[in-house]
Amino acid sequence: YTVPKLDASFMTADDILRYGLFYIGFGEERQRVVETKSVDRFKAHYGPEPRTVKDIMSDMCNKFPETCFKELLMGLNWLKMYDTEHVLAGRWNLDESVCRDKCRETTRRLESFREELIVFDPSKFRPEQIHIISVDGVNFITEEFRLDPGTKWFDHKSHSAGLKYEFALSLYEDHCVWINGPDPAGLRHDKAVFCGATKMSDKKDTWDKNALLFQIPKGKMAIGDSAYEGLKDVVTVKRPGHTKDVFRFLDRAQNRQEAYHGRLETYKILYHRFRHGKSTE
Repeated sequence: YTVPKLDASFMTADDILRYGLFYIGFGEERQRVVETKSVDRFKAHYGPEPRTVKDIMSDMCNKFPETCFKELLMGLNWLKMYDTEHVLAGRWNLDESVCRDKCRETTRRLESFREELIVFDPSKFRPEQIHIISVDGVNFITEEFRLDPGTKWFDHKSHSAGLKYEFALSLYEDHCVWINGPDPAGLRHDKAVFCGATKMSDKKDTWDKNALLFQIPKGKMAIGDSAYEGLKDVVTVKRPGHTKDVFRFLDRAQNRQEAYHGRLETYKILYHRFRHGKSTE
């Protein structure tokens, strides 16, 4: 089988599913299965389902008219599977250097939407909402940084080098509204990152005013785990004495946050050891 040159701006979700499966080795005969199985195969190699890829592709074509369907899928495949260049070269029938350049170009274009999509805007929260976000930190493992060695990179969860990120989700919308990082995994506690402090013993007037703590409007609150204990005016954590309804509400918010982290880790570029680059850049 061969895949024709396709115009990304006119493709449907069905086209994306069909030709996306062609690229990873599922020809016409092997695609004669129930649709759910085809979608599962697609997601296993690219991450999002075809309808989501269609939305991504529409945004990419509007911002970058030269967007190529094959290159977009190759970039998504690299993020999902995190294969080496030699494996990519075999799968996509391109030279290793071409795969490297196209994957990085695609991911940079995807990254360019961050400032538009991940925005903490207090005006979007309804006045009656008291708890507006959930917040938590998560670590991702990396290779050790040869140009900046030190114990500050030590991640106590994986017992290796890592980076810490802070994520906040809107409680009443399916939307990530805040990403902060990376920080060395062992340098600061989650609460210190939230407050913009190096250590919680630092004076409050030295805290970074760009931290999430200072973005939450007065009278509004976040939901966090026990790491955020001691910030009772801003973060609600589970405590003895809460009613069953409150415990259930806090559990749902925290479980949703963990589910979001789990979805991030379905991408092997995040779950496996990140190997691109020898410095913190």
